[in-house]
Amino acid sequence: MIHYILAKGYKDGFRGFSISFLSVMYSITTYMKVKLMEEYDTADTHKKIVEEYQKIADQVISEYQE
Repeated sequence: MIHYILAKGYKDGFRGFSISFLSVMYSITTYMKVKLMEEYDTADTHKKIVEEYQKIADQVISEYQE
């Protein structure tokens, strides 16, 4: 949101806020992906991440069905 203030995105109204918000979300997502890649320091990083997310999804679905 620093761009919203320093780059005067507030002058663009909702459009400036939206662009600033998407920029922040992109930065957070990139940071999270880097942390995951560091955590799963293997040649098969993608497979490990998919397995982890699948476990979480299965848990959420089983809790919902109860």
